[in-house]
Amino acid sequence: MLTEDRELEEETSPFDPTSEDQPLLYVQLLADDFTPLAGIAVEVSGDGIPEPRTVETDEEGALFLDDCGPGIYSLSCDGKRATIHTLTQHDLETDNAAYRVILAAESVT
Repeated sequence: MLTEDRELEEETSPFDPTSEDQPLLYVQLLADDFTPLAGIAVEVSGDGIPEPRTVETDEEGALFLDDCGPGIYSLSCDGKRATIHTLTQHDLETDNAAYRVILAAESVT
């Protein structure tokens, strides 16, 4: 079981810019009831892209970006947000599954 305190391997492994194993975002967005959020517009932002961009999920609720830098990204849609980390092609060869993420309402402080 993953917790917020546990670091994933891809979060601690150093990125080698000379490697052909480039970073990518591959995420399946799910609703609270674990159904895929298909065909929704999601804003993606992070240090690895020059400015936020909007990407639409496919019929399985998946979002794929392969022209981003390594690092942590924020996804947001309709007042809900999630934080994700890039994968590499090597990660997908090991396990061809997307991160599965439930968008959560932003907390009001």
